Amino acid sequence: MLMTMDNFLKNPVGPGSASVARRDVIIRNLQERYRKLRLANHSGFKVQIFLRSSDGVYFFKFKIPSEEFPTKLSYDVVLKFTPPADKTRLISLNQYTLTVFSNSLNFNFTYTYIYNLFNILIPELKVKYSEIAIKNPPIIKNPNQDMGFEKSVYYALLFMKELKFNFFNNFRTIPFNKSALLQVSSAQEKINEYNRVKQVIRDSKKTNKKSNKNTPPKKSFSTVNKTEEEAKTGFNIFNSYFNKIKSSSKSKTF
Repeated sequence: MLMTMDNFLKNPVGPGSASVARRDVIIRNLQERYRKLRLANHSGFKVQIFLRSSDGVYFFKFKIPSEEFPTKLSYDVVLKFTPPADKTRLISLNQYTLTVFSNSLNFNFTYTYIYNLFNILIPELKVKYSEIAIKNPPIIKNPNQDMGFEKSVYYALLFMKELKFNFFNNFRTIPFNKSALLQVSSAQEKINEYNRVKQVIRDSKKTNKKSNKNTPPKKSFSTVNKTEEEAKTGFNIFNSYFNKIKSSSKSKTF
């Protein structure tokens, strides 16, 4: 199957592809989530662009922040654009065949198997995919084998569209370097990193909770005021009672 940038952004196909109504809802949701992620990353996502001059193939290598831990974790996303056989009328990358890599957990557990069936994985990064995910259908995460909209790849493509990187004049390339391309974490390495980050945050929350438990509660301003007011009221009652006794003793005749 030949997948293009526009196919992936608008209508990825497959045996369990979403209906039109559901697809539109998913796209709107992803676009809104992308906007929030971009607002939190004003300078944009990190990207390297390689050109393999021997065959005119482009590799876009991204760092996409995790939505769950945006300041602690990011995913490697690689988009490979392969030109068609006829290169005489190429205007933009929209005409190129797209293949993808991501070490996001969503990609690994939900889409790796299906993308492999349809030849949408990048051969040059074969060693970085999970062998288990490639060989085993995602019966829990994606039982219908929906081609779907993998979000880390989708965000990378939206970023390209935002900066108009689909047009050749809007980006600069560096010569292709396979060793540099391979400097991405494997699917399993990223799972391990995710678990470490999650554990650190969990431990930090436990420490803060324990610290708050051991700190004696401070009296609130309202409680202090109430206590002072009660003391004043008690004093006034006592003073009034004392004055009455004093007055009464003066009025007695012996």
